[in-house]
Amino acid sequence: QAIIMENVIKLPDNISYDNASLIEPAACALNGQSYMHIEPGDHVVIYGSGIIGCIHAELAFLKGAAKVMIVEPVEKRGKIAMEKVPGIIWINPFTQNTVEEVMRETDNYGADVVITATSVPSVHTEAQIIAAKMGRISLFGGLPGEGKGYLDSNLIHYRKMELIGTFSADKCDFERAAELMREKKIDLSKLVEAKYKLDDVEQAFEAAIV
Repeated sequence: QAIIMENVIKLPDNISYDNASLIEPAACALNGQSYMHIEPGDHVVIYGSGIIGCIHAELAFLKGAAKVMIVEPVEKRGKIAMEKVPGIIWINPFTQNTVEEVMRETDNYGADVVITATSVPSVHTEAQIIAAKMGRISLFGGLPGEGKGYLDSNLIHYRKMELIGTFSADKCDFERAAELMREKKIDLSKLVEAKYKLDDVEQAFEAAIV
């Protein structure tokens, strides 16, 4: 007897293959943000300006965030993020003080939501510093190694912050991502920078590392 898993999602006809290729990361971002409860007027800080960081920014703007700041040390990636997601504020931690910049942009209030879309351990510590009182922090990116020793329990306690760990996505997140694309509320095809044939997969990986 066949077992029906219902894990296959039929794509709407109006979703391009470029958009479809990014449904999985979009679903993961939707899952992560489902715990953050981003509301109109919120200030959001995202660590990392890769595909995931840019998708997080798109979704934050879609929910009405007043300001979306992306912390990215690589100048090329920061400039690409500003081009791909108009309206974001790029903070370069190599040339700017991230804490000071976030406080300046939020009138010393701090970020309502912080999303660590990178695998740099120190950002888990800094996220607690830039978060506002009762701020929400998503430990979205996993860390290499054990990942211990980066959280300040008293800071979390006395400032009443929420820390949520998220990983992967559920079927409903995939369906929601496809629905947002079908409704043209998000268009992630602009994040696709190059296309390769399957026979050229090694070149694709080499280009992605650069």
